[in-house]
Amino acid sequence: MNIKEIAEEIYNIYHTRNPYEIVDYMNGIIFYTSYLPDDIYGISNVVKNTWIVSVNSKLHNYQVIKFTIAHEIGHKVLHDFENDIFFKRNTCFSLQRFDNQADEFALNLLYTDDDLRDIIEYCSSDFFCDVFKIKYTVFEKVIKERLGV
Repeated sequence: MNIKEIAEEIYNIYHTRNPYEIVDYMNGIIFYTSYLPDDIYGISNVVKNTWIVSVNSKLHNYQVIKFTIAHEIGHKVLHDFENDIFFKRNTCFSLQRFDNQADEFALNLLYTDDDLRDIIEYCSSDFFCDVFKIKYTVFEKVIKERLGV
């Protein structure tokens, strides 16, 4: 699975990198909730055939919220779980790989090559990863694939 190509395909289909618009185009609903634990930024599931992206309402950083929504789009297009909460609670399968793939998708969807260059030039990569809760290895993989750095 080439996540970069899948993210680019989504961009080409919808002609936007805006995750709010993409969720709308995909007939999803974004729902803000205070019922998520502080360490969970978002989840997605399907209720009565409607895809719902739930975002933690305690988040106040617009860029983190956009990344969270793009991450959930990644789960939808890469993994298409009906209910990731059920999957997490009722299987022994590690979801870290899926979360890493969703982060990789979000990075590729949201950021152009110029954006990524600016991030590595003007921002500490460790800080960026801490703010967005991304594993550094995932960030590094996208930078190497996209920029050859």
